[in-house]
Amino acid sequence: MTDSIVCDPLWDAIPFHCRAGLIRYMEDHCPVGSFLAAVLSNDLMDAATRADGENIKAFRDYALWLIRFAPRESYGSRANYKAWIKQEAPNAKPG
Repeated sequence: MTDSIVCDPLWDAIPFHCRAGLIRYMEDHCPVGSFLAAVLSNDLMDAATRADGENIKAFRDYALWLIRFAPRESYGSRANYKAWIKQEAPNAKPG
């Protein structure tokens, strides 16, 4: 996933300080901070109240990025967010 997204102009629109968390969430199924969790959960009110100045301007960019690159089951509701985190990452090493 990483190679295809970092070369896309939509990736450049995602605020830099949120990119690493978003990649870890998508690739390794790691939890993210409260703002990204609200975005991924499709909770507009929560996301808006948690957004910093850069993220409030990037709402549309997050939506477009998710539609284009994220697996559909990884976002859209709080249940999808929680289920995605519970899944083992495809490249996880046995513990």
